[in-house]
Amino acid sequence: MPFIFVSASLGEEVAIETLKRGATDYVLKQRLGRLVPCVQRALREAQER
Repeated sequence: MPFIFVSASLGEEVAIETLKRGATDYVLKQRLGRLVPCVQRALREAQER
């Protein structure tokens, strides 16, 4: 199951660590326009597995 998290502020180290621990992707609140493409990509990748 894809997991995408949204954060107001996220340091690069924290982002990398969460991705290593299984998060699919993340979106900063300042860039919510990325959310739909991220969800679409995550769903597409999940279907391919």
